[in-house]
Amino acid sequence: MRGERCGVALAGSARHRAGTRIGIQRIARRTQDGKLDHGAGRRDRYADADARSARAAWSLCPARRSARFAARRARTVGTQAQPAVNAPILVFVYGTLKRGGWNHHWLNGAPCLGVASTVAHYSLYAHSYPFLVKAPRYPVRGELYAVDAGTLHDLDRLEGHPDDYLREQIDVRGVDGETVRAWAYFHPRPDGVLLAEGEFRKAQGSDPPVG
Repeated sequence: MRGERCGVALAGSARHRAGTRIGIQRIARRTQDGKLDHGAGRRDRYADADARSARAAWSLCPARRSARFAARRARTVGTQAQPAVNAPILVFVYGTLKRGGWNHHWLNGAPCLGVASTVAHYSLYAHSYPFLVKAPRYPVRGELYAVDAGTLHDLDRLEGHPDDYLREQIDVRGVDGETVRAWAYFHPRPDGVLLAEGEFRKAQGSDPPVG
């Protein structure tokens, strides 16, 4: 029995060695002189690991990240709508800049987009010209104009922005019900008489018209 077990063990060991040798031969690579290079498979595995490490390091380096970010940004910007060049600037006027007012010519012929009113409530004070004040009372009615950058600069000089009046963007609503953002000139404090309603109709008095 012991001899049979030894024979079986030896046969199994021989088969194992034969299988191992066949496996080594399969992964081995022949060199130029025809000899078997048993370390080729192991070196290939090491080379593959080194290549993967190098690719991972390159993907994490700042230059690679910057290149990927630039490519993504270029694709994103290419699909977005570009803003219009020289887009009109909307200005809401409520005093002597309105049609028929003393200072209407400062708008330099800018097109009037119609009558509009503020979405938020403010207060109007006036003597010969009005003051728009941030005190909630009623919607203020006026006119909406589309001006260019040069005209906006002229209006800033007229209104003394930012030392006298202060130009800020607000929501205004046209007669069609559409709400848009427009510039308006606010005064930091009340001056004159509080108007009973939110519309300056006619300038009176002898003070120089500046609003």
